Parts: sequence; C-alpha cells; structure tokens
Amino acid sequence: MRLIKQLVVNCCNEGCSWQGCLSSLLQGHQNNCNFSIRRGDDLDKKVEQLVQTLETQLMLKISTLEIKHQQDIKELKLKHEQDIKELKLKVISTYEEDIKELELKVISTYEEDIKELKLKLQQSENRLQLLEEKEKELCEKEKQAAVCCTSIFCNVIFCYDEQELTAERFILCYETRAQS
Repeated sequence: MRLIKQLVVNCCNEGCSWQGCLSSLLQGHQNNCNFSIRRGDDLDKKVEQLVQTLETQLMLKISTLEIKHQQDIKELKLKHEQDIKELKLKVISTYEEDIKELELKVISTYEEDIKELKLKLQQSENRLQLLEEKEKELCEKEKQAAVCCTSIFCNVIFCYDEQELTAERFILCYETRAQS
C-alpha cells in the first residue's frame, strides 16, 4: 500500500497540470484544486455564471449570425433582381437589334427585287413598243401589197378578153398595165 501511495499521478481535473504522489493528491491537492468542480457552493456559482455567460455570448453570436444571414439573403435577392432586369434589358435590346437588322435585310432584298422587276418591265415595254412598230410596218406593207394585188388583179381582168389566161399572157398584161 505504501508503494501505491508513492505512485506519481496527475490531477484528474480538466485544465489542471498538477503532478505529484497519490498520497499528496488525496490529502491536499484534491480539495484545494482550482479546477475542481466539487469545491463547494462558490465553485458552483462560478460554473453557473460561466455557463450563463457562455450561453449569452452564444445566443448573441447566433442572433448576430441570423441577422447577417438575413442581410446576405436580402443582398442576394436584390442582386438577383438587378441581374434579371439587366438580362431582360440585354435580351430586349438584342432582340430589337436583330429585328431591325432583319427588317433592313428584308427591305433591301425587296428594293433589289423591285428594281429588277422595274428593269424587266421597262425592257418588256421597250420590246412591246418595237413589236408594235414592226406590226405597223407590216400592216402598211400588207396594205400596200393588197392594193398592189388588187391593182394587178384588176389589170388581169381587163387583159382577159375572153381568151384563155396563161402565165405568159398574165405577165404581158401586167407589164403593159404597169407601164401605163
């Protein structure tokens, strides 16, 4: 037993760094240790005050964190709303630019098509006018040919004199009448 009392031991109270023999621990240190939670009412009050202080500080920190968290959420919501507004404006702006560009392309294409059609129309009108002029010329030539044929036919009738009309006689009659 004496050997056991001579064993070197550490104080078992948390936070205490005392070392010594077991007998010293049991006789003096154990009852006087500042880290002992069994030191009486005074120690219990200190522990209660410490726990209360820690709880208060913890609650204060939690409250502060909750307030900070709410502020962060509000800031994020505002930033998100602003980002959405900016994105909408950007999309609308891009959409409007695309529409304007498309309108210009369509208008340009139609203007080119209209120019081409006007040119083709002008060419067609010019061709029609030429054809009408040629038709008039042909009509004049046909009228002259008809008058000429009528004249020849009349001449042939005068030359006929109840004789058989041959090709030679027709030419002879025609030449005679043409000279007169």
